[in-house]
Amino acid sequence: MLIDFTASWCLSCQVNERVALQTPAVRAKLRSHGVTLLKADWTRRDDRITEALASYGREGVPLYVLYGRDKNAPPRLPAGGC
Repeated sequence: MLIDFTASWCLSCQVNERVALQTPAVRAKLRSHGVTLLKADWTRRDDRITEALASYGREGVPLYVLYGRDKNAPPRLPAGGC
């Protein structure tokens, strides 16, 4: 599962979605690996999403969190961040 923490007002989020996440090649690669894309829309600063961001040590978007097949393995997060 890949969680896309995003918001409509976030320019970086919108660019990343258009040039990467929504391209046919990336969508096909995700499907071929059985990866489900889950969008966490923080446009209205939902408290649950704020808490989830904090649980990953982040204060804002964009953030991408990848969970592998091993349920005991920690999720993978990009280096750096908000």
